[in-house]
Amino acid sequence: MQQKAAQFELERWIGSEVFTWPWWFLLALFLIPWFVLFKLIDRSRAYSIWFFGLIVLIITSFTDDLGAEIGAWVYPVKLVPYSLIGFPYDFSMVPVAQMLIFQYFRTWKSFSAGLLCQALATSFEPKITLVSSPRTVL
Repeated sequence: MQQKAAQFELERWIGSEVFTWPWWFLLALFLIPWFVLFKLIDRSRAYSIWFFGLIVLIITSFTDDLGAEIGAWVYPVKLVPYSLIGFPYDFSMVPVAQMLIFQYFRTWKSFSAGLLCQALATSFEPKITLVSSPRTVL
């Protein structure tokens, strides 16, 4: 039964999600931040920046998975099948943005202000178009 459900999900993903414009958009949101980071990263502080990014990645993927599991949000288009989390957000956009903030904002005051601005910016956009709230069925 579980294998049939997995096969059905894979066929649905291949048939209706992969290579659509939202899927390409998610792929771009996944790849572009890493290219930007590789261009801008301070090589002398790379280890501390990467470590900070890894911690951010772990926290964002855990909290995103938790929210999806309890039904707080749903990702209608997925970059990869069998996933509840939004890969571009958890593994690219949020960690890379916070790594760059960590690199460029050296004081706690400016670092906190940068994180607040980044949090406000990524709380609403671009998830508005690619994330939906779960529907309540009566």
